[in-house]
Amino acid sequence: MQSSPSSDMPYYDEIRMYAIRLTGDRAWADDLVQETYLRFLQVNTDIQPGSHRAWLYRTARNLFIDQFRRQKRARKIKDVIKTDILPDLSHQKNSQPHHALEQEESFGEVFDAVDQLPDRQREVIMLKFQQGLSYDEISQITGDTKTTIGWLLHEAITKLRKKLNNGEG
Repeated sequence: MQSSPSSDMPYYDEIRMYAIRLTGDRAWADDLVQETYLRFLQVNTDIQPGSHRAWLYRTARNLFIDQFRRQKRARKIKDVIKTDILPDLSHQKNSQPHHALEQEESFGEVFDAVDQLPDRQREVIMLKFQQGLSYDEISQITGDTKTTIGWLLHEAITKLRKKLNNGEG
């Protein structure tokens, strides 16, 4: 993994990992991050102190959406999670094959359930639980109020619980 190129690029590694998760492609993610930081360096003095992190996330997100629409590349969050988040179960030490298979099947059920959520709910789930962002940061990234973020998370979690506990949608 690359380390932060310079102190002029705060949160570089974090934004890069976010871009990799969004795109599912390291080369595309690196291009996205490069464009994000080019814009950041151009307007850095215009950004309110203390909001650089959210500005970087929001810019990376918006660039991704623009590129996604232009290129019409279909990439589901489930695929990103499987390639970048899931541990390589076949290489875990002291892991019995049947336990690894059960764990992988459980992960698959969760990913399928997350994948079936509406786009906005799926996005806030990713930002909150994969990226570990606060409601305030998610609000700054998506443009939604913190109340809306809370409602989206509540609705998503309720749907996931129902789907996973009852096998219903």
